[in-house]
Amino acid sequence: MRFSVEAAALKRAFATLNPVLVRKGFTTIVENVLLDLSGDTLEITSNDLDQAARIAVTVTGEEPGKTTVNAMRLKSIADTAPEGAQISLFATDDPADGADVRCGRSRFRLATLPAKDFILPPPVKGIALELQPGELAQLLSAAVCTSTEETRYYLNGIFLHRKGKQLCATATDGHKLAHIPLPLPEGGEEMGDNPHGGEGYIVPNVAVRHLAAMAGDKACRISLSETAIEISVRMGNEDGPLTYRTELVDGQFPDYARVIPARTHFSGVAIVNTERFRAALKRCSVALSAVENADPKAARRPKEIIALNFESNVLRLETSGDYGESASEEMDIEWDAPALRCGFNWRYLDAIADAVDAERMCFWPDVGGPSRFEPEQEDGRVYVVMPVRL
Repeated sequence: MRFSVEAAALKRAFATLNPVLVRKGFTTIVENVLLDLSGDTLEITSNDLDQAARIAVTVTGEEPGKTTVNAMRLKSIADTAPEGAQISLFATDDPADGADVRCGRSRFRLATLPAKDFILPPPVKGIALELQPGELAQLLSAAVCTSTEETRYYLNGIFLHRKGKQLCATATDGHKLAHIPLPLPEGGEEMGDNPHGGEGYIVPNVAVRHLAAMAGDKACRISLSETAIEISVRMGNEDGPLTYRTELVDGQFPDYARVIPARTHFSGVAIVNTERFRAALKRCSVALSAVENADPKAARRPKEIIALNFESNVLRLETSGDYGESASEEMDIEWDAPALRCGFNWRYLDAIADAVDAERMCFWPDVGGPSRFEPEQEDGRVYVVMPVRL
């Protein structure tokens, strides 16, 4: 195979694939990327056997062919190339010859492995969903509530499912929950509609992180089978399509509806300025900071509990640390219900307020049960945080 390509184009392609490139694998072939040249299109594929990604790059093709080279070495050549440089690569069918790479006045010889040794993942055949720009990013925003606990592995991801005429993403770690609904996209009618019976697909945390980094807010096509998910993203005019594939979490997501309390369950709702609330949380958390200790083994984890006092149009935040330190702050809110005092982990409140991403949010507090959060302008999103005993 032989081709030449703008270094900037190759650099962009590797920057997109970077989250799934293998730095050090259990075998050399997974550290390599597959280069497949056909005409003026070069497809670069990375596969660590759990997840795979492929992106197309427009090049000047001279001889079609396939080979594999070390991903990080080729990426480094593209990253360090002078501005405006061209990179050319030539490789024979014999892996012993390696690959000759030229970039300006630089010359490189990279080791290659046979393309036939590279394991290509099978295509995902099943339900296909067409998402508009920004919709994938909305679904992935539920990741703020995913768990990393190994014993409850079925919570280690986002539960993607159909609920009537909506496509929903739900995540929980047992302390907080996010539920993000979207209008059912084209192809969604083929999905089962029994989320409270566990019917749906759990997209693992690692895939959520990588998709957020690679796909952003672009339009995409999602293909779902019982065991895998494949997402094809239209990257833009300069770059070819990106395809990402990974296995799904093999487990059943719990019936999350039982955790989301109805609005009628609460005695009142507070309308809170989100930015001011987050700032007050962080200021009050200063009193909870751990104190340095000369003996690292004796270091104590800081407390994270904050008390919220809801009174007539005023919210008072209070914290007290283990060493006699304390902090309090008052802020104006809308609240006309009876006075109420409850406690939360302040980090959970901050994460949810950040996820709400609205100028003002509705906050339904409860002393002994889950509290509910929504943007003031309803868009279907619901967040839940469990309280703590004061």
